[in-house]
Formats: sequence, C-alpha cells, structure tokens
Amino acid sequence: MTSRVDITNRALQALGTRSTIASMDEGSNESNNASLVYDAARQECIRAAPWNFCTATATLALLKSAPGTVETPAFPTSGVWSNAYPPPGWSYEYAYPADCLRARKVVPNYSAPSGGGAPIFPTGSALATALPFWEMPGVRFQVTTDKDHTGSPLTCILANLDQGILCYLRDVTVEDIWDPSFTEAMVSALAGKLANTLTGDKGLSKEMYGLANQTILAARANDANEGLTVIQHEPDWIWQAHGIRTMARGQSGFVYPYGALFGV
Repeated sequence: MTSRVDITNRALQALGTRSTIASMDEGSNESNNASLVYDAARQECIRAAPWNFCTATATLALLKSAPGTVETPAFPTSGVWSNAYPPPGWSYEYAYPADCLRARKVVPNYSAPSGGGAPIFPTGSALATALPFWEMPGVRFQVTTDKDHTGSPLTCILANLDQGILCYLRDVTVEDIWDPSFTEAMVSALAGKLANTLTGDKGLSKEMYGLANQTILAARANDANEGLTVIQHEPDWIWQAHGIRTMARGQSGFVYPYGALFGV
C-alpha cells in the first residue's frame, strides 16, 4: 500500500540522502521539510497535465443568473446592473467545486437550454430524449472571485450556459489510486523541493525538476494520443490578451490546455 511516507522515502532515495522516515510527523529534519511541501508538490503535479485518474465531472451549483434567463425572468426596475447578478457579459455564475484544482471545460446538460433560451424539443415531447454524448469541446467560461452572503470571498465560474457541467481536475490524496506516471512525477517533484534544503545542491534540485517535467510532458502526449486532438494555430498575441478560455484548441478565448511545468 503506497503512502505519503513511501513517496517521501523514494524522493529521499532519489536525492541520495541515505536516510528514510517512518512517519511524516516523527520530528526529523526530513519529515518536517517533506510535510511542508508535500501537498504543494502534489497539487502542482495535478495541475500540470490532464491526468485521467483525477479527472472528475460535476453539475455546477448555480449562484446567480442574469435578468431574462429562465431562472431570473424579470428585469430590475432600475434598469441598471447590480451585484445580485453575474458580471456584465455573463448569464450565469456557478460555485467552484471545493475539490477542484483546475477547471478543464464546461459543457451543457442533456436538457439544458443554452443561455436561457427555449430547448429545441420541449419537455414531454417524444423527441426530448437524453443525448448519448456531446460532440463539442466545451463552452466559453471564466474562473473569477465573488463574495457570499456574509461578505467572504469565494471562487466561482462564469458561463453563458444554463445547468452547466464542469469537467475538472480534482485533488486526489490517496496515493494507491495514482497513475504510475504521476507517482514518478510526484517523487521527482518532491525531491526537487527538498534538494536545496536537505543537500544544499541547487543543481540537484534542477535535475529533479527536469525529471518531473519529462514525465509530465509524456503524460500530456499520452492524453492527446488517447483522444481526438485538433490543432489550429492561434497567434500568441491573441491568447495572451484574454483571461477567458474554453480549454479547446483553436477556439476564441483559448489560453493554454495545461498548467505550468516546474521551473528549472
């Protein structure tokens, strides 16, 4: 059974420290430093590639809807925007899933009318059956922040889509279900974070990060080879100027499909 201790000991072995730990809270220099950076290393690795083992799907919880939508049909008597509605330009504001590390794409529900419009086939119609799949990469969305009813900040997702479904990368803390490639990347990344502190060797830290990056790049290639990938060039000056993304190559607002690699 793989555990945090096993991963940490493999990282220490990669550094050549000739030391191991028996527990993450045993109080040794190795365990104390590993405990500080373990979660950060795992989450950075997850964000860096579309790992299948941590890909999740969830129906988004609606927070706000714009006037004129199915949920909010009435328009404000003042005729001006207020914080009771999503930001201008967006019809819906959804809650960001608590276990989400990176939003990949937002797709429609089977019966969801896009943008609050009427469905093609009304409920009760013989043709109003669930579609077997959606042949689309996702709709335009934006991750931002807002405040809840108490004034506390919260992360949310904006989209022009009713009953949105989010495909995302979730934080998986159970090492036994990790993909073997992810485990290798995690060991190297953790070793990279510990190298300077435990050995004082900055060159070794860069070497470990480089090994982690190689595994992550291979995972990206494997993901692309497992599905349909359409590559359509979009100039850098376009995608760098937008904070809105669809997570689909070649579509307006696209930024980049992966998280950052480790700096070397």
